[in-house]
Amino acid sequence: MSSRQLRWTSQQMAHLVGVTVRTLRHYHQIGLLPEPDRTAGGYRVYGPSDVLLVLRIRRLVRTGLPLARVAELLEYSPGGTAGSALEELDRELERQIEQLQARRQEIAAMMGVGRLDVPARFVPALDSLQRAGSTASTIDEFKDLVELVDALAEEPERSQLAASAEALAADPAAEYLAELDARSRAIDDSTPDAEVEALVSETIVAIIEVAERELAKTSAGDETAPQDEAGMPQTITALAMASVEAGLTARGREALRRVVDAVAEHFGVELG
Repeated sequence: MSSRQLRWTSQQMAHLVGVTVRTLRHYHQIGLLPEPDRTAGGYRVYGPSDVLLVLRIRRLVRTGLPLARVAELLEYSPGGTAGSALEELDRELERQIEQLQARRQEIAAMMGVGRLDVPARFVPALDSLQRAGSTASTIDEFKDLVELVDALAEEPERSQLAASAEALAADPAAEYLAELDARSRAIDDSTPDAEVEALVSETIVAIIEVAERELAKTSAGDETAPQDEAGMPQTITALAMASVEAGLTARGREALRRVVDAVAEHFGVELG
């Protein structure tokens, strides 16, 4: 077959090089593929040089290069844009690989704990809370909190909360705290003031005692361990408080705020 006979229609060309006719038209529209000769009837007719050019375009596109950069590379001269374009692409692929590896690690962690209702790192704390007899509302609020932290906080805060929550849930006083929490959620307009006052006082003392035990464990192995910093962004703290308060009566919310303020004042934490 002579070179004069090596001619293909758009359909034949698309089938030969493994693209669609629409793709060929797009290449023409953006100037990536020059317009070929046309028949007397106006139909495009492609030759061998067009085949080679489209194959070259496809090879570059398969690497992940955007079409704009492909156009640059097709025009590149030694010492021109090829090196920088490929280096940029290589860096982007490296970022994608890191993201995929992180996703695989997260999936592996989920598979390891066999649960999807909370981020994997918080499952031990959730299990401990359930064993301590925490109410369904407390469990739901804990799930909401850790979702917020896992999505919005930085890694140090995420790790810190996971460790603190697990330690708190496993503390000998965990069942007592769960009981206090259940009593707090039952506060309504009929609850005597004296009962509310006693409950607020008990809760403040219990939380401070547990927190101080955990702080002592943390600082025992690290004299520089921070003990007076909130550590959590105010947005997350505010969202968490809103979630908890949503399930309380007006008197319950007031009691909760008093507990939170008293504990924060004890440890010198500024909640904003």
